[in-house]
Amino acid sequence: MSQSNISLDDWVSRIQKIRSSKELLRALAEFRKHDWTDVERQRVSHTYMRVLDVMVQSSKTTLEKPEESSNANDGPVWYEKM
Repeated sequence: MSQSNISLDDWVSRIQKIRSSKELLRALAEFRKHDWTDVERQRVSHTYMRVLDVMVQSSKTTLEKPEESSNANDGPVWYEKM
């Protein structure tokens, strides 16, 4: 078991409430300071991944694709012109 003052369930609950990448990274840095078993780390890592997935899904700027240029072929490149 970990030697942290916060139980693993509390960490999972805390992580699930995070909505910004800055907060998520801060929590990760704090979590890593403690002595956790591999099973505990795995459980928290799965929670992190779910939270990250939700963040990406809800972020419109992350999901926007750049507009494709209608001029995909701009002609020969400089070395073809020589």
